[in-house]
Amino acid sequence: MPKLDNRTVLLTGASQGIGAVTAGTLRKYDAGLIAHHRGDEERADLVSVLGEPDDASLKFVAGDFMLDA
Repeated sequence: MPKLDNRTVLLTGASQGIGAVTAGTLRKYDAGLIAHHRGDEERADLVSVLGEPDDASLKFVAGDFMLDA
């Protein structure tokens, strides 16, 4: 995979499963990352994988996209 510096990715579901693996891989290749998570527990998962956001190349965004049935 080529270096991804000068690129920013918005990744939904970044705190668990394949999203967490993808987030780690993107950071490994120097991509800027806006990582979406649902709440406080998921944010803690992101911090354990990626570290604290630095507002320059790593940002966390909380939100729940579920629709009420």
